[in-house]
Amino acid sequence: MAHAPSSFGNATAFEGDSSIFDSSPSYSTTSMTDLVSAALSPKTSINDFSSKLVSSSASRSRVEKRKANTLAARRYRQNRLNMISELESALKETQQERDALKVQLARLQGENQILKDLVGKPPRGQDGEES
Repeated sequence: MAHAPSSFGNATAFEGDSSIFDSSPSYSTTSMTDLVSAALSPKTSINDFSSKLVSSSASRSRVEKRKANTLAARRYRQNRLNMISELESALKETQQERDALKVQLARLQGENQILKDLVGKPPRGQDGEES
């Protein structure tokens, strides 16, 4: 059956072959009971049965690996977003702490200057002259 190409985003797919874009692609529906019944059929040789079993197992293995990889990629992206959020939150807290420390520093420097000025001035009435 020939499929006509169709545009799908930046990729080109073939109509009827959208499994690479589906979130839950359709997989081979060959069940173990089908394989066993095929093996018990007098027309099927052992080689046919084993090749069907191997190809079905390989297909399932590939599908399971792809599914596991998709889930792992999803977890990685979510963990990365969580880490970025945590870092942004920690940065915001650190900036607030820095700003509070700047205010405290300015206040203490002002207080220090006032105290220096008081220490540097002679006390009132004791400027060295007798009254």
